Formats: sequence, C-alpha cells, structure tokens
Amino acid sequence: MPREQFLYETLKKVRVQHREEKERLKKRLKEVHKERENDFANLKKDFRELQENYEKLLSERKENRLNLKEEGKGCTESSQDYVNLLQKRLQHNETTQIRYLLKEREDTIAQLKTEKDDLQTRLSSVAGEKLVKGNPSITDLGDPNRPMKIGEKYGELYDNEWTDAMECTNDIKPFYSDSVHPDFEEILVLHLCRLLKSCYHECLVLADEQIDKIGKTIAETLCLNISSREDICDLSLCKDVATQRRLRHEHFANYLFKNQIIGKTAMNAWDYAHKSADVIELLMKT
Repeated sequence: MPREQFLYETLKKVRVQHREEKERLKKRLKEVHKERENDFANLKKDFRELQENYEKLLSERKENRLNLKEEGKGCTESSQDYVNLLQKRLQHNETTQIRYLLKEREDTIAQLKTEKDDLQTRLSSVAGEKLVKGNPSITDLGDPNRPMKIGEKYGELYDNEWTDAMECTNDIKPFYSDSVHPDFEEILVLHLCRLLKSCYHECLVLADEQIDKIGKTIAETLCLNISSREDICDLSLCKDVATQRRLRHEHFANYLFKNQIIGKTAMNAWDYAHKSADVIELLMKT
C-alpha cells in the first residue's frame, strides 16, 4: 500500500473514531442529563418534605416548650435548670440532624452538577478540537490553560501563595546577618520572581522534550520522514497528545511538585547580590 494511501486510511479511521466518540458522548450526555433532571426533581421533592418535617419539628418543639413551661411552674429552681438543659439538648439534636440532612442533599446536588459539567466539557472538547486544529487564531474555550485562565491562576498565586511566602520575612533574616539594612521584602520578591520564571522555563522544556520524544517514536513506527520540529508538532497524534495533556494538567503539575522536578535550577545564571540557596529552598516549601 502506498504511503499516501496508508496515511489517508489512518486519518480516515481517526475521523470515524472521533465521529463515533462524539455521537456516543452526545447520547450519553442526553441520558445523563435526563437522569440528572429526574434526580434533581426527586431531590427537590425530598427537600420539600424535609422543609415540611422541619416546620413540623419546630411546631412540636414549640408545643413541647409550652408543655414543659406549664409543667415546670411548680418545680424548684434546680428542676427548672434541668428542664432548660433538656430543651437545649433537644434543640441541639434536632438542629444537628436537620443540618446533616441539608448538607447531604447539597453535596448530592453539587456532585450531580459536577458530573454534568464534566460531560459537557468533554463533549465541547471533542467538538471544538476539530475547529481549533491548525487554526491558532481561534481560542479553545474548553482549554483550562488558555491565556485568560493562566492570568487568573497567576493572580491567585500572587494573592495566596506569595502572600503566605511573604510571611517568611523573619525566617530569612538569619541568612543575611552580615548585610547592612537589607530590604527583606525585596529579597523575597526577587527570589519568588526567579522561582516563577524558572518553573515556567522548565515546564516549557519538559513539554517540548515530551512532544519531541513522542513525535520521534510515532515517526519511526509509521516510517514517516520528519525533518524538523514543526513536522513533529503538525502530526495529528501529537496534537491529540497535547490536548490530553492540557486536560490532565493538574495531575502533571502534582507529579512535578511531588518529585521536586521543578525549581532545581533556580540559582543558575542569576546575577543578584542577595541570592541564597537557603532562601530558595525555604520558599519552595511554602
């Protein structure tokens, strides 16, 4: 079979598989959507019943309180204290039970919504993948690492993790006991900035190495003539790998963090008077 025909047949199979997967996901989404609507209706019904029971319990509690008040009129002061204690315990038990039931319903609703959003995201990813392939001018709204989302993540990094790291001012002072009036906040910011740049650069290198290795393996297996990195990136299977890697970015980030792969080169080629490996190590723990 000629090489062009083999590639055409391979591409045709991939398109058929994508079309079948899309149809299967559509059908599954409709089924799940219908199931979730039924579940949501049942939850609403249960919630109404729970509200009715709650009102009934409130009414009974009010009635019990009045009965206890009438019965306790002739009791001594110690007996009245005992009645009050019983009322508090009764109220606490009822409130705890109701809160538990409400929390259980809210968790169920949240889980159903999450499953529905996940199915919609997967369907949008399959449908949008064909649209964005080979067209960099179109932004994939299902991509969690598109520029707008990356900006939001860096904003959260500055508001949360960097704010926590700035609390290490007192911890780094012993490393600069010989310096005259050092600006510890500036030192922390420069070290954090260096860490961020280093992590970004190393992630780019790791991503490129992965795609190159996968592309070369595919080229050798299919006997393709690959002469440049652009040819590797243009392979449809490499694009699919890149898409799946974006969808699993959290797992990849956790792997890098757990194995301490990122940030090891933060001290290299950095001309700064107050740079310190101890400070870098301290900040990486935060």
